[in-house]
Amino acid sequence: MWLHIIKLIRWPNLLIVALTQWIVWQHLIGHYYTQYSITHQLQAFHFILVTLSTILVAAGGYIINDIEDIKIDLINKPHKVIVGKHLTVQFCKTLYYSILAVGFLISVYLGFSLDKLPYVVLFPIFAGLLYLYATHLKKTLLLGNILISLFVASVPVLIFLAEYENTLLINDPRLLHILILYCALAFLANLVREIVKDIQDLKGDKAYGAKTFPILFDTKISKFLLAMILITLLSLVLYWAFSFDTTNQTYMKLGVGTIPLVIVAVLLLISLPSLQSAKQYGKWSNGIKLFMLFGLVFLYLQTS
Repeated sequence: MWLHIIKLIRWPNLLIVALTQWIVWQHLIGHYYTQYSITHQLQAFHFILVTLSTILVAAGGYIINDIEDIKIDLINKPHKVIVGKHLTVQFCKTLYYSILAVGFLISVYLGFSLDKLPYVVLFPIFAGLLYLYATHLKKTLLLGNILISLFVASVPVLIFLAEYENTLLINDPRLLHILILYCALAFLANLVREIVKDIQDLKGDKAYGAKTFPILFDTKISKFLLAMILITLLSLVLYWAFSFDTTNQTYMKLGVGTIPLVIVAVLLLISLPSLQSAKQYGKWSNGIKLFMLFGLVFLYLQTS
């Protein structure tokens, strides 16, 4: 049972969330705090709680999404269905509400202990939006895709907000520039993943009346949209490294951080036109996951 629960909550994605927030807290903000002799507002215990609450709301989103998509998933990916097959729907609903309850209690504690009451509101807002996505927006034209991508882009911002007052003491705009760049890359990369998943799920989505981009505009135009997003991603990385932030780039940052991102993006662009089957799109989507992993390395190196 535990193995199925771990699969249900998409543990690799949750690990990426935790790593992203750790890099922003310890390496990005921490790097500048060391330079300016500033102390973290978020101590280790509170940082762990912020990350845990973020992971819980994301895990809850995955669970409610699978509960709502049982019938569609039985068409699109019957071999991967967990809810109703390995875990009962009632158990998954109980798990979902339990996770949200724990996450909300953590957010309440953080809001009062850090004197940041907005944290109390953020958790239910994110949980509510993810519920809305799973129940209604997922089957609409791009709205659900954009919402989820904004959630992914907000992951590093949550740490920045918790440290906001102290970051104002840092007289270096590069901190904010790095954060904005990474959020933009995360948003666009996840948007590509969302659109690819819609192409993969075309058969089941059609059967249940969804109005996703690939259904309304066919796969040819969807590929064009994916190409435009990838070109934007590639342009942002190249502009940052070779125009906007050239004075801070080193051979290490370029060779280990930037160049792998560029190579993956170019390979994805080159292979995109030849994709035909859902299986091919699935393999191609792994390239986006690889881009995201290299993105973490890129972020880590840019902050040193």
